[in-house]
Amino acid sequence: MDPPPSSDYPDDEDTRLRNPVTGSGTQSDFLLHDKASRVLTRRRALTASSVLATRTILGQVCSYPAMMVSGHALPPFIHSRCSLDDGLTYDCAREGRHGCLRKTLSVCASLVGMWMDRTPVSSEFVWETIYHEIGRMHKEHESFDSETMLESIQALTIYMLLQAQDTETLVKNNVKLLLITIGELGPKLHTRLEYNTLIDTIENPLCRSTWVLYESARRTLCLLYIIEMFLEINLRPRPISARCCQSFAATPLPCIRDLWEVPSTYDWSKRYSAFLRGRSVAKILTLRDYKMTQHLSPEELLDGVAGLNGVAGSGTGPGSGAGSVTKDVMRWCEGMDSFGTLVTLAATLLRYDVAPAGVGGNGLRIA
Repeated sequence: MDPPPSSDYPDDEDTRLRNPVTGSGTQSDFLLHDKASRVLTRRRALTASSVLATRTILGQVCSYPAMMVSGHALPPFIHSRCSLDDGLTYDCAREGRHGCLRKTLSVCASLVGMWMDRTPVSSEFVWETIYHEIGRMHKEHESFDSETMLESIQALTIYMLLQAQDTETLVKNNVKLLLITIGELGPKLHTRLEYNTLIDTIENPLCRSTWVLYESARRTLCLLYIIEMFLEINLRPRPISARCCQSFAATPLPCIRDLWEVPSTYDWSKRYSAFLRGRSVAKILTLRDYKMTQHLSPEELLDGVAGLNGVAGSGTGPGSGAGSVTKDVMRWCEGMDSFGTLVTLAATLLRYDVAPAGVGGNGLRIA
């Protein structure tokens, strides 16, 4: 049964898709939500530092679609398949692009190429083709396996970034279908994959293909939160489910650079084993861990001895205890890649206050 109309569930679907969600953790004192603005337009930064941060982050994020068709590097939330199969590495290197992508992302790359080469005459046809593909995913997604579901969300994210850059077509295109499709696929993937709950250990490691699937899901989720933070957009389903809609603070941090794009599976296995052995506590680091660590003194950071009301030192099992998560956060900072840097830069525009333990059950207040 649908919930009754309220301020949380406006009757106007266009308004719902634009309004930020209370408790999502993507609202900021430094970015203005304008109720009169059009969906997928940029929120207005209110300070000089937030203007610069917005330009930096969106400048990087909006370059991701072009990476689908140019060079050897894919967007940092999409992992190449040739890295998992040494036999494909040479073919992709020779072609100068990733021909190893499966159907959904391969079609996405082709459509990005069409969009980049569009003219005023062909623009309408290009967008019709893109939205036809979006409609196909919306219609067929119930039959998708987990990998196809993730690739579809990644492709939809790329299409959303293209649409955000082409504001002149916002009125003509069926943007509502794009956002609703992401909103439907996201929770389904969230319930299928244990990307934010399964803890890999040196005794119980993941094979590389499974690890890539989980890590790609984490990075895609991070990117969607960043997009929701800077654009007039609400990607949450209606009604909001506590199971399917985490806050930005609960989002897993992206892995360190030594584990993401490694050409050789043999080399990756050695690095992965070293990472698991060096981890202080068996826990998936989140943005909350990073933000809470910022409340420590320099001495506590360097010594790695703070518990922070049980949040930063809340691990269990061997190697857990006060300060163990702090050590892992410090290690993550040393090894973060360019995508991790974007996540931390976005986090500077959010204010996290340490609250007494028991507030929200985690000693953290999101302002």
